[in-house]
Amino acid sequence: MIARRPPGAFSHPGFARIAEALARHAGLKVPAHRYPDLEHAARRGMARARIDDPAKYARHLAEGRLPLADLVGAFTVGETYFFRDPPQYDLLRSRVVPEVVARRAEGHVFRAWSAGCASGEEPYSLAILLDGMGLGDRWHVLGTDISRPALARARAAEYGAWSIRGPARTTAARALERRGERHAVPARLRARVRIEYLNLAEDVYPSVMNATAGLDLILCRNVFIYFEPDVVAAVARRLFACLAEGGWLFPGLADPPLGIHAPFQSVSTEAGVVYRKPARGEEGGVRIRIEARAPTSTPIPTRTSTSPRTRTFTGTGAGTAPAPSVRPERSDREAGAVSKGEPPPPALARARELAASGDWTAVLALADPLLDTAEGAAALVRAAANSGELGRADALSLRATARHPLAPELHLLRAATLAEVGRTDEALAAVRRAIYLDRGLAIAHAALGGLLAGRGDVEGARRAWRNARRICASLPPETALPLGDGECAGRLSEIASAQLSILGGDPER
Repeated sequence: MIARRPPGAFSHPGFARIAEALARHAGLKVPAHRYPDLEHAARRGMARARIDDPAKYARHLAEGRLPLADLVGAFTVGETYFFRDPPQYDLLRSRVVPEVVARRAEGHVFRAWSAGCASGEEPYSLAILLDGMGLGDRWHVLGTDISRPALARARAAEYGAWSIRGPARTTAARALERRGERHAVPARLRARVRIEYLNLAEDVYPSVMNATAGLDLILCRNVFIYFEPDVVAAVARRLFACLAEGGWLFPGLADPPLGIHAPFQSVSTEAGVVYRKPARGEEGGVRIRIEARAPTSTPIPTRTSTSPRTRTFTGTGAGTAPAPSVRPERSDREAGAVSKGEPPPPALARARELAASGDWTAVLALADPLLDTAEGAAALVRAAANSGELGRADALSLRATARHPLAPELHLLRAATLAEVGRTDEALAAVRRAIYLDRGLAIAHAALGGLLAGRGDVEGARRAWRNARRICASLPPETALPLGDGECAGRLSEIASAQLSILGGDPER
């Protein structure tokens, strides 16, 4: 008699350990009804790795000898197409984007993040929408995912008919370039969309370094359904921290409620429940109803002197993020100014306290006294960027690097702010100054790789990512990297390998 597997059981104990690795490193839950899906995804990974024992495959995943991210990508459903869930895009066009632009200072760069972007249709849909709203070049989109194959497709930015379907297929097709049977995203739109690796289950955001701070809009749709409850809560809190005041989070229609995990305003709309970060003086945790309004394709008008503002300073955007990207505990090398045993200046000591609580407005209010030390200057730049004020962050970073030209962190922060506003050549020069000052700074090599890949210098990007991985390989995996905003050597090494794979081959191991 053939023994039958009991319902809700794996066919081999090794698959249970693989499921444990998914939960531990990516926060993913594997319900019993999806055990067959996990086994199928794992067997495909085993075949690629030429391993026939699930227990051995699980050990290799746990030890970091095989990329867990690829298994995550194979297990999760990357089902997407251009302008999926059209009512949400109608809401963005008719209400959300105009409201955000009206609140921000003149010249504000609208910044959006597609978290869990799969093969890229979502961030490019956002690009098409923002491009058609009269914002000119004052917008930028970040797309991130954990799957290397999906990121490679997103970077290629060419799609078949299956991605151009649904009610808004005409809008998508009109915006894309036809190349035989394929549809390509135009170069001018691709230049404003950044595609990067990021694991939402890891505490590496919000951060100026990976462009996840001070955002106006986050789309994180149909991602929470895969997470364990504690990971849902942690990710919701971090995404709240990533938003500038008045910023919006759009989940998927099937995602669990998020307002119980962070003080969002829960907004009930015809497109489903979405979330808004209250502006200063507004009440969080309240429910708001937005009535349906016909979508409009009318460009957003240029601001006049009578338009409402939420700040009086010169800069872009406004907001306060409650979770720190400036870490209060820093090495002397990172600080670049205050010697061991020497008490910090009063302004710097206060900035550390305020940064630990995420009060960026109060950090900025300390102003010029912080520029006396490299650490204080970095705190000012980060506070401006975390508040969404990229113009102010740019101006502060310029003053900071002039005052402390030998501090690598300040050049790296300047590179990050310049990249966000599209000044890539200047950003490259700044990150190269940081590397010149400290060639062992893995984060700087990674930043260089991302910038070079974005401008099409594939060979240069490969060299930079290999340098980053080589530095990380010389350190214990759990080592916190200098200037890494919590990134550790093991994680950055995995990211470097993922980026090298996306860039087309990774012969150097």
